[in-house]
Amino acid sequence: MLYGFFIMKKIIFILADLIISLSANAQVWFPFIRVPGKQQEMVLKDLNIDVQIMGAIATTTYDMVFFNPNKKILEGQIIFPMTPNQTVVAMALDINGRMRAASAIDKDEARRIFEEQVRSNIDPALIEKVAGNQYKMQIYPFLPKNTRQIQITTEENLKVINNEMSLSIPLTYNKKLNSFSVTVNVAQDASKKPKVKTDLENFIFTQKEQNLTASFKVKDYLLNNSLEFTFPAPQKEIVYTGSKAEKNYFYSNINVKKSQKDKTLPKKIALVWDISSSGSERNLKKEKE
Repeated sequence: MLYGFFIMKKIIFILADLIISLSANAQVWFPFIRVPGKQQEMVLKDLNIDVQIMGAIATTTYDMVFFNPNKKILEGQIIFPMTPNQTVVAMALDINGRMRAASAIDKDEARRIFEEQVRSNIDPALIEKVAGNQYKMQIYPFLPKNTRQIQITTEENLKVINNEMSLSIPLTYNKKLNSFSVTVNVAQDASKKPKVKTDLENFIFTQKEQNLTASFKVKDYLLNNSLEFTFPAPQKEIVYTGSKAEKNYFYSNINVKKSQKDKTLPKKIALVWDISSSGSERNLKKEKE
């Protein structure tokens, strides 16, 4: 198994399985940052959520800006609760004004490199999966009276119930943000628009090229909302194609029908033994038993 690992000059991210004592039934969805001692907590200033739905896969990117109100440099630990079906697939952190993103590496090797980078005073970020499908990420440094931008991308396989799929985005924060936005793109036509349950003003899906799109954007906003929408599942197999970094990709969600049938037993069996030099180390006597 590979663990998410991000390294590019001055940034490291690691995704590692770790079981620690955190409530699996935590009621607070929103990410927050723990700080050492009696320091003031980091403040979430800006939040932008982008949701892309293709077939039965929902890819959600959370773009967050946190502010350190303290007068000293701190290491912070961001706690990021997620729904049971979500998985972290990418992340990025700002380094000198630029967002740095990721690759993957084995857990033990990633931890070793992370510790080396800390000792070398290089900015690292360590993300670990903890109990209850929550993630925690250690980030250093948070400069005094300054901000850091963090991006986390998740994927979720949407379940089909009665030929419909639904997605819920928790927005219960009950604190004021400098800016907030959420955009949802569904790769399907407007023959049947999604059914939306939300108190976000004018969050309505409209046709835009090959997608259904809805968005909400506001400044200086007390965020304490909910957003849930249901849309028809594709009735036939659709192949989606795209290009990135001069490579072509495709995706299709195929419904495989279950079937059973009796297997016809063979009347003859042929055994072929490898007697080449490449098989000289094999224990043929044991294999025949």
